[in-house]
Amino acid sequence: MLDERKTRILKAIIDDYVQTAVPVASRSLTKKYDFGLSPATIRNEMSDLEELGYLEQPHTSAGRVPSQQAYRLYVDTMMHIPRLSKRELSLMRGYFAGRMLDIQTIVKRTAKALGELTDYTAVVAAVSAPDVTLKHIQLVPVSPGRAMLLMVSDDGRVQEAIIPLPAEIGYRELDMLSAMLNERFRDLTMNHIVAHMTDELGGVFDEQKAVFESVLSSIAENLAQTRPPEMALGGTRNILNHPEYKDLDKARGLLTALETRDVMLELLRNTGELELCVTIGGSEGVMNDCSLVTATIRAGHRQLGAMGVIGPVRMDYPRVVAVLSSMGDSLSEILGDYDKKD
Repeated sequence: MLDERKTRILKAIIDDYVQTAVPVASRSLTKKYDFGLSPATIRNEMSDLEELGYLEQPHTSAGRVPSQQAYRLYVDTMMHIPRLSKRELSLMRGYFAGRMLDIQTIVKRTAKALGELTDYTAVVAAVSAPDVTLKHIQLVPVSPGRAMLLMVSDDGRVQEAIIPLPAEIGYRELDMLSAMLNERFRDLTMNHIVAHMTDELGGVFDEQKAVFESVLSSIAENLAQTRPPEMALGGTRNILNHPEYKDLDKARGLLTALETRDVMLELLRNTGELELCVTIGGSEGVMNDCSLVTATIRAGHRQLGAMGVIGPVRMDYPRVVAVLSSMGDSLSEILGDYDKKD
């Protein structure tokens, strides 16, 4: 754990390097920041931070740059999330003005907005699920503790899933549960069922709740797998604005990776289902020197996908987090309205 003085100096170095991309020397710190310390003391503190793994010294420079370990500490404990200006919020809302025809339009506009507002590259992926209505549900016993869930939709498709059962549930109870499920869910769209999962569990007895939860989970999984996600990139060329990618070969390799659909989808999947996730470097190949900040896209209780911002490890994390958070709020409202149409 760093003491207060080292923390202040490290934060100043990170803030300065993020803005300038120039290795930070003790002399420039003394001029820019009023630490109340002598240049010699600051040099000693910087040497200590280097020994602790928070600073690195490029071979061609007398200054130091933050390490990935330093950025991790900064994101976890130091950064202050700014409020976006009225102009920025208005600009964000402007991307979503007018009629939203489909998920694809929303995804493309979101990627474009994120790219322009952050000056980094954005990737957005969201599930576009058809509006299918559930016509019949049947639970069929398979073995002790397991049943097959059959779901018939109005387009004639039959979807199957194996779900766990409490050991005490037998044939008779399964028929009763099938009747209850049909009574609750018949003629509702799958989108509606998933969006109101919490409400659907209301009034269910404890011994039935485990089965209902398994059924709802299976419906959600089947809904997510109905179509591949829509995906869009925004600000792809923004990466060239950063000095880390002045090397054309390095930039070309990264641009190729960014435009590879499977690579981008895998990056979003690897961040899991956290509301906000900051991944600092550590990836293989051309992504090794990049950071990725992602946020989930939700409509009510349902996760529809994820959006992310990719840039150099020397990223303005507070601003990116602020933009993603505001964008998430806007999308939740838009997609909530979109879901109501279903």
